[in-house]
Amino acid sequence: MQRLDNLQGLRAIAFVLIFLSHCGIGDLARWAVTLFFVLSGFLMVYNYYSRDNIACSIKQNILFSYKKINKLFPLHLIMLLPVLALTLYSALKGGTLGFDFIINQSLVLLSNVFLVQSWIPVRAFYFGYNGVAWFLSVCALLYFVFPFVLKNLKKKASRKKAIFVMTGCFALQCVFSVFVNVVNCEWITAHKDYLVYIFPLYRVLDFVIGCNLGYLFLNCNHSKDDSKVKFTVFELLAILTSIVTSAALGFAGWGDVLYSAKDLPGIVLMIFVFAFNRGFVSKLLSVNMFVWIGNLSAYTFLIHQVVINLLQIVAGNKYIVALVAFVITLVGAVVYERVDKAIRKRRV
Repeated sequence: MQRLDNLQGLRAIAFVLIFLSHCGIGDLARWAVTLFFVLSGFLMVYNYYSRDNIACSIKQNILFSYKKINKLFPLHLIMLLPVLALTLYSALKGGTLGFDFIINQSLVLLSNVFLVQSWIPVRAFYFGYNGVAWFLSVCALLYFVFPFVLKNLKKKASRKKAIFVMTGCFALQCVFSVFVNVVNCEWITAHKDYLVYIFPLYRVLDFVIGCNLGYLFLNCNHSKDDSKVKFTVFELLAILTSIVTSAALGFAGWGDVLYSAKDLPGIVLMIFVFAFNRGFVSKLLSVNMFVWIGNLSAYTFLIHQVVINLLQIVAGNKYIVALVAFVITLVGAVVYERVDKAIRKRRV
């Protein structure tokens, strides 16, 4: 099956936007995170749809999720260590290392180790230690759900049903987001950001939309009669649609109400159009540098925030922090990838 290098390039752009946002430069992390979830669903279907050996049962789904997470789990544990050390040092220095502190931090640490932090609607838990690891916690659920979604796509799906499912998931997100904003409940109001950004069941809808989008792409006309100019226009229109849709809803006062759901239409259109890889923009995203960063993005995502936070302790200029942190993050990702490959190769 043809490699979709340009979508790896798009993933690289998403990572850079998240990275810059965590450095205090720009504020497009929310858009990029949603793109990550939708793109993950799309690529999972694209890569697994033609395979016949994907079993589907609770036990098999757990094993499938475990195997997918296992590649990143050692890095996840490694990135917890410097934060844990800094947390203990700060507590010792500040005189707060007491029984309550140890119990609280132990619970936060255990939730991270077992990747359940995204299920706990307490900021100290889901953003605890390596704050971005909540994404990996959500992915554990997405990988568990995937064999079931794939089985249904193979047996029952059609293009009409796929569009219906995507529309239904988007509608559910919009209704839920509005409900969270208008309901008169103190607990829901206090946890609004968690419910429409972190909550795993909310993010499953992004993933399912991506899965069905992948099915639509695999089952549409792939004739190469259309010109490069025509597809370049489509790609630019997709980008423009994404910008205009998100901006218009924001200016209309719906940005904080719909939250990440407002970005979905543009993201879906961009992924679908770019996947054909026939226009100038998608060819640009296929440049080796973008593809390389995109291929490393799973590692760089887990590494970058810890590096940024540590550098911000000793450096005040956010641009210097961003530059140094980006280099360290890439080097760390390359080193981990090579060591991981060497270890796995020796085990075979």
